[in-house]
Amino acid sequence: MEQALRPDELAEDLANVRSRRRYLSTFYSSRLWAHPGSFDEEDIEFHVEPFDDPAKLRASFGGYVSTFDESARTAPSMVGQNPDIRALLLYGPSDHVIPADWESIARIVYPDHVGPYRIEGAGHFLPWEQPEIFTNAVVSFCSDLLAAR
Repeated sequence: MEQALRPDELAEDLANVRSRRRYLSTFYSSRLWAHPGSFDEEDIEFHVEPFDDPAKLRASFGGYVSTFDESARTAPSMVGQNPDIRALLLYGPSDHVIPADWESIARIVYPDHVGPYRIEGAGHFLPWEQPEIFTNAVVSFCSDLLAAR
């Protein structure tokens, strides 16, 4: 919510590299976004290093801001049912940020879907936490596109 409702103040609170790294590292460790133990210190360092630049951190808040502030959007909101897109629905149940009813909502938003599949041992960062399962699922889902090449 801070990223969405008080982005400038949060960016100011995270004015130095050390505070930014400490804040961001929690997303991969103690904040329950990732499956416990999925990211070691080297992995976390890799993911937080780009935000040593304070402008990149502040820019990353834009998606959150736009959920509450229409003037922050680059185009009209597309929230709603999307029957024109066939979707692969994957869910990492270790993610405690995404609502527990996500799977039910996703089925409604994407009536033409495959899944949803719960990928154990993964949370918010599913492609990083379970890369083989993620890649196999995407390749299988896109096999018709790959065959057309």
